[in-house]
Amino acid sequence: MVQGRSVWICPGFADRAATGRFLDTLWQRHWPEPIVLAQAYYDPEQLLRSLQTHQPTEPIVLIGFSAGVVAAVGAALAWQKAGGQVRSLFAVDGWGVVLPPALPIYRLSHDRWSDRTGAWLGAGREQFWADPPVDHQDLWRSPDLTWGWWAAAGRAPVYTTAAEVLRCHLSVCLGYLGEP
Repeated sequence: MVQGRSVWICPGFADRAATGRFLDTLWQRHWPEPIVLAQAYYDPEQLLRSLQTHQPTEPIVLIGFSAGVVAAVGAALAWQKAGGQVRSLFAVDGWGVVLPPALPIYRLSHDRWSDRTGAWLGAGREQFWADPPVDHQDLWRSPDLTWGWWAAAGRAPVYTTAAEVLRCHLSVCLGYLGEP
């Protein structure tokens, strides 16, 4: 059983170095260590089996990149159906993946076009799109260097980095709001 808040990373086909850089630039020392499922690629069943093996006791947080968004969404839906709770799901450049409104999804895109056309399959609760546009892999590898617009209903978009969007939400998800 995984005690405390558990975060599951589904990097799709991103190489380990890019995923390592993603975590190095984003992760705070006082946050629990995330579980990186490099082998899950786009297989929701494999991710679900990992969740069932670890049996997290708290609502889970999922971060998927590219094909990893497929695994994250499928496993999250099955996890909820089985009685588990999903605190949030971050879809990082999961263009073309249906994002069901039943999940608390936050979508990040490498450019405005991907953001707009991806919204046809589910906008998510909030969106971030890179401006200027960046390469698909660069959004994952360097969220701290990826500037763009963070949009949420009821407020004007804010110009910030993808890393700041993720850190802000993860701080709330992991219960560390206000800590260093």
